[in-house]
Amino acid sequence: MVTARSRFLAGSHYDPIAAAVVDALASSPSAGRPIADAGAGTGWLLSRVLDADSARCAGVALDLSKYAARRAAQAHPRILSVVADIWRPLPLASGVFDAVLNFFAPRNASEFARVLAPSGVVVAVTPLASHLCEVRTILPLLRIEPAKHERLAAVMADDFEMAVDHDVAFAMRLSHSDITDLVAMGPSSHHVDDAVIRESITGLPAEVEVTGAVRVSMFRKRNGS
Repeated sequence: MVTARSRFLAGSHYDPIAAAVVDALASSPSAGRPIADAGAGTGWLLSRVLDADSARCAGVALDLSKYAARRAAQAHPRILSVVADIWRPLPLASGVFDAVLNFFAPRNASEFARVLAPSGVVVAVTPLASHLCEVRTILPLLRIEPAKHERLAAVMADDFEMAVDHDVAFAMRLSHSDITDLVAMGPSSHHVDDAVIRESITGLPAEVEVTGAVRVSMFRKRNGS
């Protein structure tokens, strides 16, 4: 999964998502404090954010997979990588982070609020119903749960208020190997055999246009959280 994710993200297919996260953070000026990525995977998004803003002194990548954590540790010279379960208390000091990133990952709102400075924000990326719809028509991928965005807002409501809510839609030109990596890098890889993937994409054109569609939401910490 980690190798497939590294290959796919290196292909720039999700660059519009990184650009949207960078733009959202630009509306919340950095105080030079570190930034955390909860469920960072290979550290791709965190490294892009650090590249875009040299004022952020460092980033901490948190992921349950030790294999992903090893990749994240090498993704950027200003990333510290930590193996951690996002559902449990985070191994981070209280009140010292400018922002927490959350890209297709579990959310622990109370812990996010604890580690953030008073002006801190959470930037969450969630898939929309049309995300990867062309791939979903040919492969039995895990479905995108309905009302996903509403549940995100409800989870965050006690500690945060909505500051930015922006949909990002883009087209990707994916090869057969790109589609294979796309499936292999996510949770659907546990439910779809490699043979099924190969058989399903055999008759497709050499390149397939696939829809990317996500929502980038920025939540600002409530006073007193």
